[in-house]
Amino acid sequence: MNDLPALESALRRHRPLRLPARRRFIRAAVAVVVAPGPDGPQVLLTRRARRAGDPWSGDVSFPGGRLSTGDAGGGAAACREAFEETGLVLTETDRIGRLHDRLTRAHGRPLPMVVSPFVYRYPEQAGDLDGNHEVAEIFWLPLSVVVGREHRRTFAWRVGPLRVPMPSRVHQGQTVWGLTLMMLGELARVAGRAGG
Repeated sequence: MNDLPALESALRRHRPLRLPARRRFIRAAVAVVVAPGPDGPQVLLTRRARRAGDPWSGDVSFPGGRLSTGDAGGGAAACREAFEETGLVLTETDRIGRLHDRLTRAHGRPLPMVVSPFVYRYPEQAGDLDGNHEVAEIFWLPLSVVVGREHRRTFAWRVGPLRVPMPSRVHQGQTVWGLTLMMLGELARVAGRAGG
């Protein structure tokens, strides 16, 4: 899992599932940004700021959000959101792949939401990252954490009065779970097929 060019090649061969009816749902996109790291590929993540009424308050996630009317598709939304949340300027030339569409619950709405993850290479000329009001912290997670047994934990997800056990990964005090962990798992499987 140490070879970023091999991961890029594997992503070009990867055939992600695109939900055929995605345009009928609320849509969101995330930017999965990868860069070389001391222990192999690493992925850019944010920890959301704690805010009342935000069901994902304090959670770890990729930069991203809902598509707006000015976005020319999911990739454009992922680039826009990455810039708004972290100050990172991404373009379509930085894009190296895509992962499966994910269906999730749209908070406060009766319809589900489709989240499309777009994978980008960290631009060589990127400046300093600076989170906006939605972001409490920006950090890099080695992709090896996703597959490493020593990082596996169970996270108690609160659903009303219930606590539902969910798989998670913990690294340097950050807990990754849910949709973000599913997407990271897919990326790690693609990297594994690359022989990295």
